[in-house]
Amino acid sequence: MKSRSWKNWLLCSVLCCAVLFCFVGLINFIVDPLWIYGNNGWWNSRRRGFDERQLKTNYLPHVINEIEGIVIGSSMSRYVTTKDFNGLNVYNYACAALYPDHAAEFILHAVSEKDSGLTVFIGLDLWNAVRDRGIDAYELPLFYIQESKQKFKNIFSINSLIWAFRSIMLTTTYRFYNEVGDYIFIENFPMMHIYRDLTGLNIEKVAEKEVLGHLGNYENYTASSLEKLKEIITYLDIEPLFYITPVTKMYLIKMLEIGAYPAYEKFIRDSVNIFGSIWNFMYINSVTASDKYFYDSSHTNSKGGRFIAQRISNGSDYPSDFGILVTKENLEGHIQFLRMNVFEALSAVF
Repeated sequence: MKSRSWKNWLLCSVLCCAVLFCFVGLINFIVDPLWIYGNNGWWNSRRRGFDERQLKTNYLPHVINEIEGIVIGSSMSRYVTTKDFNGLNVYNYACAALYPDHAAEFILHAVSEKDSGLTVFIGLDLWNAVRDRGIDAYELPLFYIQESKQKFKNIFSINSLIWAFRSIMLTTTYRFYNEVGDYIFIENFPMMHIYRDLTGLNIEKVAEKEVLGHLGNYENYTASSLEKLKEIITYLDIEPLFYITPVTKMYLIKMLEIGAYPAYEKFIRDSVNIFGSIWNFMYINSVTASDKYFYDSSHTNSKGGRFIAQRISNGSDYPSDFGILVTKENLEGHIQFLRMNVFEALSAVF
């Protein structure tokens, strides 16, 4: 009798464990919080982005032969909305704090996955050209690429299950990712000013905080990461389109105040001399002078992102003063324009 009872208990335990494992695996597969299996539905139409590099690399194989281009860069390119590229189906591969040379490795991966040609749009920013790599919290790109090939590694993970339920509950969030990598910011969400309100900072203080965080070590600027990016692009034999991401007028003024302007000017010169031409949005214009196009002082919202996408893809829906194509031929004239543009804004403040 005791033997049968023990066997029943063992059988019951095994069945319970099997049911639990099946439940965890099924939820992780259907909700797909790690973006591994390419499952889309109402339950995961808003995706939580807790590890952009891994998630976007995981999802790339599911869209690579449907897309015609990628837009890549740091978080300052997150809101460049892919649906607004003129005549192109584009995937947003932008990741937080992504160095230009690390972006190159993700580009190499994307190009190698694609059956035919891929149009590449690369966002550059001064912060990731001066950022101290000694405090970088991210792995090298190869780590994420290799992890993306292990599709069933996390299917029974409790941690993945937690992220699955968090993703399901994203129906009330004001920021989320969609299925093509766009980072969506809901403009009319009641908490749209959450950052400014909770910190008690006004626009000027937000800009000052970000500039000191981004460019406090501006004297460390070198063109080495841009040169490494150029090497991989040359190896791939592709001709990407480059753009420098916009920041607010107040950000530019604070950049001048801390003495970082020479680094900015050198960054512009190096970008043009290395890549041949760039679209520059980082100056004072009707978009950067208005806070309604920015989430904070260095990240556009989806309205500003739409203008960037339209401008760099030969669209027509953008303010006429937003974006200047800078080439080696007009570089010196553009530098003179920038000096007048930003220094006049600084003198107007005082």
